[in-house]
Parts: sequence; structure tokens; C-alpha cells
Amino acid sequence: MTIIKKTLLLVDDEPSILRALKRIFRSTDYTVLTAESGEQALEIIKENCQIQLIITDYRMPFMTGGELLSSVKILYPEIIGIILSGHADMNIVLRALNSGEVYQFLTKPFDKGSLIDVVDLTFKQNITGKYKEKKVLGVTQLLSRRELMESLKRWMEFDTLTTVYYLDVKNFQSFNDSLGFDGADQLLALIAQLLILNKPEASLLGQMSGGEFLLITPEIVSEDKNQQIIKTLLSPFLELV
Repeated sequence: MTIIKKTLLLVDDEPSILRALKRIFRSTDYTVLTAESGEQALEIIKENCQIQLIITDYRMPFMTGGELLSSVKILYPEIIGIILSGHADMNIVLRALNSGEVYQFLTKPFDKGSLIDVVDLTFKQNITGKYKEKKVLGVTQLLSRRELMESLKRWMEFDTLTTVYYLDVKNFQSFNDSLGFDGADQLLALIAQLLILNKPEASLLGQMSGGEFLLITPEIVSEDKNQQIIKTLLSPFLELV
């Protein structure tokens, strides 16, 4: 059995962020390398042919994360790129995803467990070849309306206390008109991805139709916790405004 060494490169111009990211992967089986600039990252990649994944900040001096991944796509097309940033413009996000140079776009502040899950899934799909078949994750991981309603019905049959959150992307049809269907699909995938990464652990998330989503949790939460869940779900989108 061939053992594939999993190596990732973390890129951020802030040393404290790099240290925090490296600590997250300390207890995993990943080999972690770091770079404080796009230029340094390219030098490290040149010397380490085993790098399979890059997680980079977007806004960095001299070379942005997008420019770095654009160069990597040309020089090392087999390497996967993920952007992790606290500042983003929606047009930048869509261009990055549409270009095929960026596999996923994640927002800061990052959750340790969710970040490791994303990296685990990325490596798994890259190794099995699924990454080449489908570059954008998100919508396919959601439950359908039927699946969600069946789950809700089962919870009710077992008297499971439930809280339901309805999320609607206002005027989503306008994005079809302004971005085209492909661009709107990319946007929908990004929205789904962010909701999945930030939803409560035991909750279920489904797509009702178009830009309408439903989140159900198997508990009745307090008003304070309810507001915290809503804040956590929506905070990544505030970063994109």
C-alpha cells in the first residue's frame, strides 16, 4: 500500500497568523511549511515538489494571494489553492473561483475544526481525482427540500425539540441577470459553502429553492444563543460586503 505524504504550504504576511495556523495542524498528520510572502512561497514550492495544497491570505504586499495562485496554476497545475482572508470583494471572490485557480475561498476568523475538515476533504478529493471532476464545493453538500422535510418529520415524531432558521438571499434572480447563470451558480456555491462551514455542529442545512435555505437544529435555544448562531452564520457575508 502506497502511503501518500500530505504536505501543505501556509502563506500569510502576518507571522502571528502563520503561527496560529501552524498550531492548528500540529496534531494532524500533515507536513506544514510556511511563507510570509507570495515570492517566498514560490521559492519554497520550487524546492519542495511534494507540496499538494496552498492556503494563502489574499491581501499581501507586492503579490496578492490571487496572483500567487495564478502563478502556481501555470507552473504547478497539480497544486490546489485555497484563499483564507478577512477582507474580500464579491467580484474578487467570483473571479477567483471562476478562474479555476482557487479551489475554495474561506473567511477569517477561522474555526479550527472547520478548517481541518476542509483541508481533510480537499486532500481526499485530490487524491481520488474528484477535484478534477468538480472544482466548486457547496450546493451538492446541502440536503434537498424533501430530505430536509423528512428529517424534520422524524424529529417531530420523536418529540425532538427543534429550532428552524430560514435564510433567503434577497433578489437572487437579479444575480442571474447581472452575473449570468454560471456566475450566479458560483455565487450560490460560495454562499452554501460559508453556511456549511459556520452552521452549528448537530444542525441540518438544506436548499429549499434558488437562494432559499433552511437550517434546523435539534434543540430549543435561548435568545442569546439564537442571536449568536445568527451572527456566526452571517458574519462571513459581512466580510464580503
